[in-house]
Amino acid sequence: MVSILQNLSALLFVSGIRLAFPVKKHEALLEDIAVLKCHIDDWNTFHTIVWNKDEQLVVRLSTIDWLSKNGKYNAIRDSDDFLLRILDVQFQDAGVYKCETYYTGISNKVHQEDFELQVQGNPRLFNKETIFTEGDVAVKICCVNITTTFELPKIHWFIQNHDNFESYIEDEREPSTKFSTHDEFCNELSFLSTRRQHGKYLTCLVKNQLNLTDEVILNVLYPASVSLHVSGFHVTESHGFTIKENSAMKITCKSDANPPTNTTLQEKTNSGWNLLRADSSFSFQNETTVINVYNFQNVTRSFSGHYRCVANNSISNFSVGTIEVLYSTPLKKDNQSGIFFIFFILVVVISAFTVTVTVLIYNRKLSALDAEWPILAFESGSVAHIPCMVRGETKAYFWRRGSAYNISEHVAANVHGVPDEFANATQGKLTVNGDGSLAIYDISPEDDDTYFCRVVTQTSEHYGGVTIYSQGVV
Repeated sequence: MVSILQNLSALLFVSGIRLAFPVKKHEALLEDIAVLKCHIDDWNTFHTIVWNKDEQLVVRLSTIDWLSKNGKYNAIRDSDDFLLRILDVQFQDAGVYKCETYYTGISNKVHQEDFELQVQGNPRLFNKETIFTEGDVAVKICCVNITTTFELPKIHWFIQNHDNFESYIEDEREPSTKFSTHDEFCNELSFLSTRRQHGKYLTCLVKNQLNLTDEVILNVLYPASVSLHVSGFHVTESHGFTIKENSAMKITCKSDANPPTNTTLQEKTNSGWNLLRADSSFSFQNETTVINVYNFQNVTRSFSGHYRCVANNSISNFSVGTIEVLYSTPLKKDNQSGIFFIFFILVVVISAFTVTVTVLIYNRKLSALDAEWPILAFESGSVAHIPCMVRGETKAYFWRRGSAYNISEHVAANVHGVPDEFANATQGKLTVNGDGSLAIYDISPEDDDTYFCRVVTQTSEHYGGVTIYSQGVV
């Protein structure tokens, strides 16, 4: 049957009727090796296979041969395939290649396959300057040399890491496409105002069969901002913060800047601001964020004074957050506990780089919830669960974040009754669970803050607080 079909094909060719497949398109990288594959159904019925480029003979192979060479062209028999390997591909190698087979004893062609070869160079990012100050205009041009024998590629821009092409740039001005001489295809991307979130991998992707990329890291510099947190706070009804006298306390300085800062804790003395030595301290850095934690084992009245976190880099000369410690006249001791408390009232003065905290001291009764809450760290994108547990019958839980707003006004108003029977109360990504704990879903750096819990029972009120971070473990 095969012999009959081959003879029929030969007769058709003799009659002037040529059987051919549609043109196959193939892309090759500059200076690489291109491989074109021509399939032969029955080698035994053919005598000669030849490859032509633009009607010029490239290489010839007989059915009794396995390999034929002609300069940079190699013809190889591989099972039922006839391969043409083109070494060290150059732009002039682009064109139409034909695989032609001749039946034994007949001079006309029996079979033909056509291939169109396009040659492409590696994409290149021009203007590889990588350092910009936030707000600068940044222009990036991505070009690729390519033979325009068929459809041009599309150039896409991505910003993220080089393994993730999901963050396609859509919030910038549409890139302008232009052509230049010598088969060069270019695409331009303009950042009208660089932002700190642009400080990542910028990748241009030439979208075609090869999907080649080039990338550069944009280094966007921006001034330091600093925030200051004090752990161990217990929220009061007047939105103040308490900590037991002689208890341990953490002061946390957190700065965000590029280049990163060296943040220090300073104490104001008669001679000026001097470095403050804590009982122990440690630091954590994640890219541009630096967190310094200072531990004080016993907070007494000798702690009275002014303290500040200082951070600076080459963009901002000075960035500071300040704690001012003051003392009021002690109240009469409570007979049930007689324990002194330090009462912190946050007076937040927010400017470009300044946060101020005022600290007062007074007496308050110790409650069942009084205990120092640690600084907690959660992985970005996870769910943060912050507990708030009190024994006995509870009327309501109230949660508040920092001094910015009162979550309880919207979230916990309907949370009441016996703890096991609590219904969840939700506001946005914040949920007060049935056990009184606070859940923050899809946590991000924007959620970094101190959160305070107030528990109301039939006979008393209880307070607690915790500071959380969403970037690594501190």
